[in-house]
Amino acid sequence: MEPAWVAASAAVISSVAAAWSVRNGNRTLKRAELEGQARSRPMVTAELREPPLSDRSLLLIIRNYGPTVARNVVITFDPPLPDPSPEQAETSLAPFLKARYEKPIPVLTPGMELDNIYFTGQPSADGSGLKNAEELPDQVTVRIEYDATDGARYTDTYPLDVDIFRNRTYASYNSRHYSERLKTIEQALKGISTAIRALSKKFPGDTSSFRNEEPTRRPTEQDRD
Repeated sequence: MEPAWVAASAAVISSVAAAWSVRNGNRTLKRAELEGQARSRPMVTAELREPPLSDRSLLLIIRNYGPTVARNVVITFDPPLPDPSPEQAETSLAPFLKARYEKPIPVLTPGMELDNIYFTGQPSADGSGLKNAEELPDQVTVRIEYDATDGARYTDTYPLDVDIFRNRTYASYNSRHYSERLKTIEQALKGISTAIRALSKKFPGDTSSFRNEEPTRRPTEQDRD
């Protein structure tokens, strides 16, 4: 017969093992729940992006990358976006950007994105590079708050920096090369057009060569009967 202390020790070990199993099970369930929420939640982001065919402009993009709808989307900027100076008031696009996000956005569906010009490069007075003609800050933090379909409220912040794009390197195409190719194509098309007009004058109204005529069928014995 085992001593009492052995049985007591075994009971304690069994209790600890059971508690550990319950704890790990709860952690596994919680992790699965969080992963499920992460996969199904909306994900509204802010980014700067170069528009096509432009190397002196940047767009501010607000996009829902998540698989579900984001509601009551509130977007704020730190520092707050300034009003344009009197010299730039008539041409600046900044007021449109500010007006767009003054009020909450009711709905952002999956894949939906909003874009506005944030940076328009123009040579600086000292020749050191490009400055923003929109007079918006080069560094800004975009704060986005929004509701998920299950009622959860999310808040995400995105620090953005124009300087990342100033240090970009890229290859550009030779516009002269493309214009020469277009001229060659244009000349070839003119030659084809001239040849077609010459043929139409040589064979006016004659389209027999383009008809699909059925081959002549020899009479059979049944036809003779």
